[in-house]
Amino acid sequence: MMTILARVKKRGIWVVVLLGVAVGLLFLLRLQTQETSERPASTQPMQETIVRGVSVEATLQDIPQTIESTGVVIAETRANLSSKTIGIVEALHVDEGSVVNKGKVLIQLDHRALNARLARTDAEVSNAHANLQRMDDLFNEDSISPQDLDNARRGYQVAVATRDEVRAQLADTRVLAPFAGIITRKHIEAGELAAPGQPLLELENQTRLRIDVSVAEGDVQAVTVGHSIEIIFDSLALKVIEGKVFQIVPSADPATHTFLVKIRLAADDTIKPGMFGRVMFKKQPRLAILIPLSATVSRGELTGVYIVNANHRLGLRWVKLGRQANSMVEVLSGVNENEHLLADATQGRDGARFEPRETSAARDEDETP
Repeated sequence: MMTILARVKKRGIWVVVLLGVAVGLLFLLRLQTQETSERPASTQPMQETIVRGVSVEATLQDIPQTIESTGVVIAETRANLSSKTIGIVEALHVDEGSVVNKGKVLIQLDHRALNARLARTDAEVSNAHANLQRMDDLFNEDSISPQDLDNARRGYQVAVATRDEVRAQLADTRVLAPFAGIITRKHIEAGELAAPGQPLLELENQTRLRIDVSVAEGDVQAVTVGHSIEIIFDSLALKVIEGKVFQIVPSADPATHTFLVKIRLAADDTIKPGMFGRVMFKKQPRLAILIPLSATVSRGELTGVYIVNANHRLGLRWVKLGRQANSMVEVLSGVNENEHLLADATQGRDGARFEPRETSAARDEDETP
């Protein structure tokens, strides 16, 4: 019995302790709440972000359009030279880079056998001519018939034709320059066998050069014969050479749907065949919204601008840009005409109040009497 009373007494003590702790916590909480309610409220307002800068207006302007095509410079007059007959190259009179005049002998084939044939045919012509003279004298003396005289004439004509054929074959053993120019390629050496149709030399007249480019069927309407063109050569420190369209092939390539355009280049000693050039065709300008490139800001893969709204607040707006022209850039979407933007996007803060700053040009106008 005493044990039970001890346990009850012990539990009662713990209950009293817990009640005292709870009352103390409530008292402290009430005291803190009272101090908070009696504390004077702060009268200091939050600091507002202000951006002082220059605004620009998005304007609709003409933007130039160009079509860029690439090509390789070639000589307008060029030829792959070959022989008309088969034979061993007896002499090669030129090398790569040799400058030649029209009619110069470039290659001589072995012609010893043809020389022997020519000597024989010359003798046959002499014999046929002497026989014709003798038969003509006999005909005048009524010693032969007209048929015998005709046979003698035909024999002489056959001999002459045979001799002329050998002379032509002998001329074919020489490869001549068809025009004045420079040897750019050599495909054979002395002592090698040359066959008809086999390329032996490449000859170019580099006084007149051209560049051929392919233009898409959708853009060929912007190109006309006689049109002046600018050609840029990257290998010559972006040198610009003027050219003129002299031919547009009227049939398109069915595989690429492009037209071949031939452009004659202005005379320039620095331009050589084989050089790579970029041809710039100018099209009619089109209207586009342009803004300064400095008004754009990049955030990762996104590009934005700070729009100045009617309440003089800055708002970040994502845009899609197009082509860049000097310090201006085309806006494809995201900005409307006549909207105002912060000129220097590096100053922008989304939601900040915008205060215009006077530009130096405006100050100069104000100071002018």
